[in-house]
Amino acid sequence: MAERYVVARTSELPEGQRMIVDVKGHSIGIFNVRGRFYALLNRCPHLGAPLCKGVVVSLLESNRPGEYSHDPSRVFLACPWHGWEFEMATGQSYFDPTQMRVRKYDVDTAVGADVEATLRCESHGNDSELAKGPYIVESFPIDVEDDYLVVTIGSRNEVS
Repeated sequence: MAERYVVARTSELPEGQRMIVDVKGHSIGIFNVRGRFYALLNRCPHLGAPLCKGVVVSLLESNRPGEYSHDPSRVFLACPWHGWEFEMATGQSYFDPTQMRVRKYDVDTAVGADVEATLRCESHGNDSELAKGPYIVESFPIDVEDDYLVVTIGSRNEVS
């Protein structure tokens, strides 16, 4: 059964700030990102790091050097231990399967007075696309009611 808990006044959590609260035995990070509130379990599902101490970032994608697109509406929390990123709205981890691989280089060498090395990089092209990762951080519904932040524990909306 879902239980609701008042965790703070909205004025206690200015834009761009976070707080970590204990609610019914759960350490939960509460974030105010551009006026939108998020509540995430303060434990990385990868190796148990204090996730909510990580860096908040927006989606930044690039198909080639010098070109990028920025989507500030997609907000991620990066784990402070290994940098694994979780979308704050859903708790879902993502990764780029083409960038998660190590690049392979062929090396040629010539012996003599003019030693030269030629590197040929295996290209992955521009087919880079985010794919769902194996981890999902538990998230909690958070509402603003009469200037209070209210977290719901035990709801069907939580991600396990």
